[in-house]
Amino acid sequence: QKHDRIEATFEDAARMAEEPHERPRFVFVHVPGPHAPWVVDAAGNEFPGTTSMFGSFVDPIKDPEIRRQRFFEFSTYIANRTVATVDTILASSARPPVIVVFSDHGPDISFDTHDTLASDLNQRTSNFIAVLAPGHPDLLPDDATPVNIFPIVLNAYLRTDLALQPNTFWAWRSGSSILDYVELDPKTWKAR
Repeated sequence: QKHDRIEATFEDAARMAEEPHERPRFVFVHVPGPHAPWVVDAAGNEFPGTTSMFGSFVDPIKDPEIRRQRFFEFSTYIANRTVATVDTILASSARPPVIVVFSDHGPDISFDTHDTLASDLNQRTSNFIAVLAPGHPDLLPDDATPVNIFPIVLNAYLRTDLALQPNTFWAWRSGSSILDYVELDPKTWKAR
């Protein structure tokens, strides 16, 4: 199910890029990967015995080295599909497009949803961000976080004045609701 959804998402994004259109379009594409379960290898072949129903997944793999291997295999697959889709967008565009690729969080190889503050929070908060911004070199600052990507890009291209938010990081305490969050100090990754 997950592999099919990812493939359909990439195919739909490429198809939309190839559709004729007279005016610029804003297209937001959400690819549910490389979230666990890591269902395919770098070539897109399914790992045997992986259950991938959304909303009910519990990763049976506890060995950190196998988790790391599967994560990087699946990430390679996602990266290759992303590059192919970006290439399609570039080839289909009459004028240079603005393209933003980002992750909503970093890897969850060592992340424990039941004890977030004891997890590798530096890894978990390490986002991937890449922007093609014609006419605006170095658009994003080095410390950009996902909360400010769209305001920065939209302000540059639409001449808006959207407010930027503090680059803060959050987690929740063991045994608490994820809505009962605490701010993290990014120098120590401890709760403030």
